[in-house]
Amino acid sequence: MNGIQRTPQGAIPADLSPAHSIHEADAGHAAGAVGALTPAAVQNEVTLIADYLKQHVFAGHQQALKPEPRDASPAQREEIRQYNDRATQNNRQLDAIADSRARVLQREGETHGDIAETLARAEKLDRLAARTSSALRATPFAAATVLQYMEPAINKGDWLPAPLKPLTPLISGALSGAMDQVGTGVMNRVTADTQYLKAAPEKLHDAMAESLKRQAPGLAQQSLDMGGAIQSYTARNVLGAAVATPLAGHPKAQAAVDTGIAALGGLAANAAFASRMQNTERRDHQRGGAYVFGRKDADAKPLDEETEWLDAYRGIKNASYSGAALNAGKRLAGMPIAILTDGSKAVRSLVSASSLTQNGLALAGGFAGVGKLQELATKHINNPYAKTAVSQLTNAAASSAVFAGWTTAGVVTDPATRAAQDLLQNGVKGAASATASFVGNKTAQGARAVAQTAAEGLDAAVTTGAALRARYDTHVRRRERNADDDAMNMA
Repeated sequence: MNGIQRTPQGAIPADLSPAHSIHEADAGHAAGAVGALTPAAVQNEVTLIADYLKQHVFAGHQQALKPEPRDASPAQREEIRQYNDRATQNNRQLDAIADSRARVLQREGETHGDIAETLARAEKLDRLAARTSSALRATPFAAATVLQYMEPAINKGDWLPAPLKPLTPLISGALSGAMDQVGTGVMNRVTADTQYLKAAPEKLHDAMAESLKRQAPGLAQQSLDMGGAIQSYTARNVLGAAVATPLAGHPKAQAAVDTGIAALGGLAANAAFASRMQNTERRDHQRGGAYVFGRKDADAKPLDEETEWLDAYRGIKNASYSGAALNAGKRLAGMPIAILTDGSKAVRSLVSASSLTQNGLALAGGFAGVGKLQELATKHINNPYAKTAVSQLTNAAASSAVFAGWTTAGVVTDPATRAAQDLLQNGVKGAASATASFVGNKTAQGARAVAQTAAEGLDAAVTTGAALRARYDTHVRRRERNADDDAMNMA
């Protein structure tokens, strides 16, 4: 259910990447067509392609310059000037990329109409891949629902030790969350890199990477978007209420149908969730054709000599639904390897801060609260049909808040955890190190001062002792000499 937000986003879909050249017949036809064009016609076609790329593909990544207010302070003017300089530089790079891609695409025999059609194909393939992979990632959650239906004793909590009996209401949500966490964790490798119209920042030219970061939604917007998209599960619950209520007189049939809708409907709900999130990514310019044409080669090259973006573009042209289905089968066949490779990591993730917040607090606690509300809402209703309707609708209404809280916890917890880790590592650790260094330095200085004082005191004592001894010796010798003098005088 929350598989989409945990899915690593990548560049060219693995195994969906394609042949590195257009079919020979098409290439020959294109070469003949290009050869028949006059230089003026060639330049005109390049201009048309470049204009299409600038006005339709890269338009959302161009930055508008900020005007300078008359009453702006010198500091504000400098800030605006720096912003406009960066924006101008980025815009120029995007225009240069568009011009370069236009020259290469024209040599490939492509027109701006062909490019529009290819990007539309990529959008359809991406949407299909997102829906399919998201439905697959919902299977552990659905399996938890079926397991609890088949083994009711799990939720009764009779197997818990006496001190843990009060935790019984948390079992349902905790089990579902744990199975989802581990299940989607081992699916990360299988469902990763399925999108053509997305790319990691390190694979993009600077202007595109900067735009990706600049236009990324904040935590509040992400929470709002995901909290709205996840209501596809609420729609599933409403459907379940509509179907289960007429079966209230047949408890076993009702339970079976309710479980089936919860499980299979969950797959459809997660697919709808993925589709909705793709719409928000398009809105925020986090996906689109610019992420195909804005790629850079791993090794720095002149724009006209880059090939990785062209391989991605050709991959889209050569892709087909049958090929996508075949590659999906290959990915599923590799699931056992993914389980062996990532299984232990997925299990360890259960004790992460994000998992404990999402699955322990939001999901387990939330569903426990929903169950209590259902109990209170139906406490005085005796009619089985009315009781089922009220219970189901209460579940649908209350669970909508739980689902929104679940996705919000996933959005907020990770950044908070990273911030806390950064504080501990760079703040508290640094402060502790600085404090230890300060105390150590002061202690060393104090020890040196004490040692110096002791040495000076010892020297003083030695000097004073020597002086006193010398005075004593002088005094004794003087007294002896005086005694000798007195004896001589008497004689």
